[in-house]
Amino acid sequence: MWQAHSGDGRTPVVGVAVSTFHRARKGLWHHPPPTAWPPPVTYGQMRGLAAELLPGSEYRRHLLLRYSVVWREPRS
Repeated sequence: MWQAHSGDGRTPVVGVAVSTFHRARKGLWHHPPPTAWPPPVTYGQMRGLAAELLPGSEYRRHLLLRYSVVWREPRS
């Protein structure tokens, strides 16, 4: 419902809308850290990598085309 397909995977429409509004309000932000474009992996591939390398991890997508992976060490 809130996602639309793009060429390399799924792009959240809400994230694109918020990003556009943010840029219009704040202006284009030139940041010094290097960026990789196009991204080396898609959201789906990153979710798969997280599940493979960090069993039990939680993958969440956020606004402004960001995501987080949270993993907690299992109790022994």
